[in-house]
Amino acid sequence: ENRFFKKNMLARFGVDYYWYSSYFADAYNPYLRQFVWQDKTKIGNYPYFDVYISAQIQTMNIFIRFEHLNQGLSGNRYYSTPLYPNPPRFFRFGVNWRLFH
Repeated sequence: ENRFFKKNMLARFGVDYYWYSSYFADAYNPYLRQFVWQDKTKIGNYPYFDVYISAQIQTMNIFIRFEHLNQGLSGNRYYSTPLYPNPPRFFRFGVNWRLFH
């Protein structure tokens, strides 16, 4: 975190890291339209890395975020539930402009 442009812009840079532990996740059954208990397929045991930059200029906030940076580096085993993969890496961009102060 630091201020730039004669201290008019507050900028932040950061890295988010979290770990999915290995466990037996409930499986989704589309015929029943619900999750069911299962003990055959383990998911997890991998990290997630996100990198972001955000800035605040008076009443405007902007950010750019690169999520799931490490996707594909250790194989394609990123699942939220058996047979349903997590979203791939992607950019997220946002603007918040407060018109009244």
